[in-house]
Amino acid sequence: MMKAQHFAIRGEHIELHQLLKATGFSESGAAAKQLIDTGAVRVDGAQELRRRRKIRPGQRVDVTGADSAPVLCSGQTPDASPRPAPEI
Repeated sequence: MMKAQHFAIRGEHIELHQLLKATGFSESGAAAKQLIDTGAVRVDGAQELRRRRKIRPGQRVDVTGADSAPVLCSGQTPDASPRPAPEI
């Protein structure tokens, strides 16, 4: 069994077709949309046909027939240490 890959979502959510492209399941946005349209994508175990489905931290995305591991989404943790101001 392949180990799941983790993807940190910046902000509240990411659209499904963008997630597929960002994680390497597809090479382009058009290819991601085609994957979704063929019924090859599952979100939390259920087939998902909505291209713009909002994926939020805590959700799992699988692509049927893909060589890649499933994606587990998490929220991006804020940087605990503030960055110093650049010197002028």
